[in-house]
Amino acid sequence: MRSKHPLWLILPALLVASNALRAQVTINPDALKQIAPPAATPVPRGPASHHPAHRTAAAKPAAPPPAKVKAPTVALIPPEIANLPPPVAVATRAPEKIILPPAVAGAIGDTSAIKNGLRLRFGAGSSDMNAAMEQSLRDFARRAAPGPVSLDAYASGNDSDPSTPRRLSLARVLAARAILIDAGIASTDIYPRAHAPSTDTAAPPDRIDIVILPASHS
Repeated sequence: MRSKHPLWLILPALLVASNALRAQVTINPDALKQIAPPAATPVPRGPASHHPAHRTAAAKPAAPPPAKVKAPTVALIPPEIANLPPPVAVATRAPEKIILPPAVAGAIGDTSAIKNGLRLRFGAGSSDMNAAMEQSLRDFARRAAPGPVSLDAYASGNDSDPSTPRRLSLARVLAARAILIDAGIASTDIYPRAHAPSTDTAAPPDRIDIVILPASHS
């Protein structure tokens, strides 16, 4: 069948189609990859913290391992005990020297019981005690031991010369104190006091009142 188009019109079209086919064959595939747009990064599903990139950014640096403590070395043999010097001798207080008053036969005086104690009555101007007075004082000391006890001594006199009766009161109270110590009461539990003439008209003016004190007083 004869073509309806003249040849001079068909040839240019054939040349264009041939060039197009040649261009497609000679194109470098690597060049096509370079000009192609980059592939999109897939978006992970689920919470963002599960994604590795997010976990790497939020992760804290690991804590260093605890330092190893070296166990102390224990000696298998106990150390020797140091030789301490002997204790230094400490001087102690020497025991009090007691001078006991002698019992005077015929000395005026007697004893009587008072509230919580004993009363010694002396002759005027004297500090002597007879044997009965001393024995009553020793019996009372055994009952009152270990004390404490108080001794209040008085002597008759006048206001114009208070020192004389006070010295006599002191002599009487020291004599009674010596007997109490010898009978078993500690000197630290005896509280002697020498007074001027007594103002108590109901009591004998020449006397010693010995009273047992409460234990809390010592």
